[in-house]
Amino acid sequence: DQPHFDDPHGGRERRDLRHGALRFTEEDSAWFPDAQRIAVVAGRERRGPKRLFVWSIEPGAAPRALSAEGQLSSPVVSPDGRKVVVKAGVKGVLVCPVDGGPSRIVPGVTPEDVPIRWSGDGRWLYVQPEAPGPHEWAMRGRIDRIEIATGTREPWRELMPADPAGVFGIGGAFITPDGKSYAYEFWSSV
Repeated sequence: DQPHFDDPHGGRERRDLRHGALRFTEEDSAWFPDAQRIAVVAGRERRGPKRLFVWSIEPGAAPRALSAEGQLSSPVVSPDGRKVVVKAGVKGVLVCPVDGGPSRIVPGVTPEDVPIRWSGDGRWLYVQPEAPGPHEWAMRGRIDRIEIATGTREPWRELMPADPAGVFGIGGAFITPDGKSYAYEFWSSV
């Protein structure tokens, strides 16, 4: 039941990634810019504590841990491939250096923030707050951007379809590296 991954640059080769008892989903993974490594949030149980790993796609490669165990999800790799951010439960968003060094919480984040992507220059992190309530997968339509170095937070976009009748969740936002274009999905009862 482990996911398999296609080359994000259009290659045809498909690889299965497995290592011992680690479990993860495709949603808890992100490609590095070099398309030779993948950031994976994985644990021994699907709902238990997880760690952030960097995993080479070379056959037989073992994942290398970047974080301690915790309630981690939603990894996003920086444009230069030197850092990975991950949602760290109620702590907020954690920045983990790939080449070693201490991880740190991004200043200016809230426990509800889910990282979406880095800006193309690596200066900003786009975040979307989870919606409160029984549907953990539902998101609010607001997207903010946070300057990684200072924690300066500013509104970026408010997402809502032209006809909002029946809309009860907005999520799955995709933003281009230059921040000029975006797409998102929404759920509606109509």
